[in-house]
Formats: sequence, C-alpha cells, structure tokens
Amino acid sequence: GGGQVARKGAPAGESVAYGVPIQDYDNLRTRSIVEQLNELSPEELQATRAYEQENKNREFLLQLIYRRINAAS
Repeated sequence: GGGQVARKGAPAGESVAYGVPIQDYDNLRTRSIVEQLNELSPEELQATRAYEQENKNREFLLQLIYRRINAAS
C-alpha cells in the first residue's frame, strides 16, 4: 500500500507521505532524509520509521532512525 496522495494545491508530482513529518519524503534520496532526522521528535521518528518499514524498507535508514529514537529516550 502506497499511502500517498497528491495534496490539494500541491505542485504536480509532489506527494504526501501521511504521518511523516519530512516534506516530499517519497521523492527524497536517503542522504536528504538523514540530514533532516536530527530535527525530529521521538514521536516523529517513530512515525517516519513505521512509514519507511511499510514502503521502501531501507535497512540502513531503519537502523539509523532506530538509533536516533533510542538516543532521544
């Protein structure tokens, strides 16, 4: 299940990953996502991790998010 929908009024091609606090998440490279992880709360990190698991499921990114969650708690 993709779970992405074009937002009303959003530029063509921009999608919204529901529950993920990183804008245009699905179109970002891993490096761009990693750069934004430090600014997320533990709850936002958990939402991002859940979304990543359900979609692209990149092991490196999942492990990094998991470590950030543990470091924040």
